[in-house]
Amino acid sequence: MYPVIFLGAVYNFVGFPMKLSDDDSFLTWTGIVIPLFAALASLSVAIVSVVIASQARNIAKSSEAARVNAESDRVNFEQQLRFDAALKDLYVGISQRIEALRAHDAGVRANMLNLGRGGPGVAVPAHPPVSSLLALIAAARLDAQENEPLDLLESVAAYANDVAQAGGPTPEPETRDEREHRAEREVDSWGRLLNYVDEWRHSGTDTRESILSEMEAARK
Repeated sequence: MYPVIFLGAVYNFVGFPMKLSDDDSFLTWTGIVIPLFAALASLSVAIVSVVIASQARNIAKSSEAARVNAESDRVNFEQQLRFDAALKDLYVGISQRIEALRAHDAGVRANMLNLGRGGPGVAVPAHPPVSSLLALIAAARLDAQENEPLDLLESVAAYANDVAQAGGPTPEPETRDEREHRAEREVDSWGRLLNYVDEWRHSGTDTRESILSEMEAARK
């Protein structure tokens, strides 16, 4: 509508004779000049309205993008909190296994000492199972959705299985020194696993890959 009014006013202004009599001055202002300025003002208002509407759309898009990013950051933060909690449980599980192995070793030592003295011996506890630790690893997988945490847990599970098998049933025959060295190696292996996981958590991507490679080499 505004362009039509503007073009009509321009046409009337251009098509009007260049020289106007004094009697026609009033008609010139009322018929051409005033409508022309009115059309220009209306066109300016329309342009400003379009610009404001465009800016409003851009602001709305920016606000929506910021909202989406904030929601994504919140989800990632909560996911990291849950995974960190699972890692804390894993830390505790590894430390508990180390303590259980030490208690088992102390029981074996006491039994061997009594037998050496001709006594009846003591009840030797069974070798601590690794099932509870594997359960913690499996539980941590529920809170690991990215590739890096999943790769870590896969390596931890493989490492735990290998260490548990290496420290499994007592081979026969085995001297006391051999048994003690085997027990110490298993405890040391679990301690290294604890350090591997802790270092992985506080490292960047490149360092994490080297840590997993080191874990793989330690299994062989």
